[in-house]
Amino acid sequence: MSPSPALAAIPPVVVIGAHRSGTSALSRVLDALGVFVGRDLDPNHESRFFLDLNTWLLRACGGRWDHPEVVDDLLGDREQRALAAEYLRLAVNSPRASAFCGRLAWLGGRRIAELDRPWSFKDPRTTFTLPLWLDLFPDARVVHIHRHGVDVAQSLRRRHVDHLARSRADFARNRALLRWLPKRAGFGESPRCADLQRGFALWRSYVARANHHCATLGDRALVLDYERLAVDPAAGIDRLIRFCRLEPSPDQRARAIALVKPGRAQAWRDDPELRDLAAREAGALDAVRAQVGRGSDLPSPQTAPIIGA
Repeated sequence: MSPSPALAAIPPVVVIGAHRSGTSALSRVLDALGVFVGRDLDPNHESRFFLDLNTWLLRACGGRWDHPEVVDDLLGDREQRALAAEYLRLAVNSPRASAFCGRLAWLGGRRIAELDRPWSFKDPRTTFTLPLWLDLFPDARVVHIHRHGVDVAQSLRRRHVDHLARSRADFARNRALLRWLPKRAGFGESPRCADLQRGFALWRSYVARANHHCATLGDRALVLDYERLAVDPAAGIDRLIRFCRLEPSPDQRARAIALVKPGRAQAWRDDPELRDLAAREAGALDAVRAQVGRGSDLPSPQTAPIIGA
C-alpha cells in the first residue's frame, strides 16, 4: 500500500517492544532529553491518545494487547487497511488530538502536523500496528527496546497476579451492585500471562515482529538492549541521542541517565524457576538474540558477561 502524504513536518520517534521490556523507561528518558511525548499520559508514560487508537485497532480485529497477531487480518486487507488509515488520519487531525498536544496548545492552533520540536509516542501495541502508523508518518524513526524474555514473562505474570488480587477484592466489594450492572472487565490482567511459558511465547511474538520492522526500516530503526542499557546507561543514551538527532543540554542528558535503574536487569538469574525456564528455552533465547543483534556484538543471554553498550 502506498503511503499518503506525511502528517507531520517533524516525523515522530516511535517506541516499540514487548510489554514489560523497558518501553516506559525509554519514554521517560526521551521526555527528559527534551522530546515531546504528549500531555495526557497514563502511569506507563504512554500517550492515552495513541494508546486508545491502538486499542481500537486491535479490538476491531477481535484482538487485544496479549493476542495482537489478529491485526494481520486488517493489514492484509487493502480496503480495510485504507479505511483504518483514513480513520487514524482523521483522529490525528481532530480536536481529540488535543489530548496529545494539550488543550491550550490546540486552542492556540498547535497541531501534531505543526509540532516544531522532536516528538514521540510509545505503546507496545504499536509493535503490531506500526505499518498503519507508517502509512501516516512514512519518515518515522523507530526504537525497539529488547529485554530478556524470561524476565518479561515473569513481569507479565506478576502484573497479572497483582491485578487478579485487586479484581477479587473489587468483586467481593461490589457483588450487590453487579446484580444490576454488567462487569466491564474480566479477572486478572491476562489469563495468557498467568502461565510463564505462554507469557514467554507472547514475548517471542512481539520480538519477532519488532525484528521484522527493524530489518525493513534499516537505518531508520535503532535496537536498544535493556540489560546493556542498565549496565551502561550513558553509552546507550548517547546512541539514542545520535539516532534521534537530539541536542540535549548537559542537565537533560544527566537527568535521562539517572532515570535508568539497573535493579531489574537479569533478575531471572536469582530465581530457580526462572533459571529453569531459561535453560529450557535456551535455543529460543539464542535465536531471538541472534536476530536482534545481527550485525552487532550483543552477547549470548545465557553465558556471556554483561558488558557496556
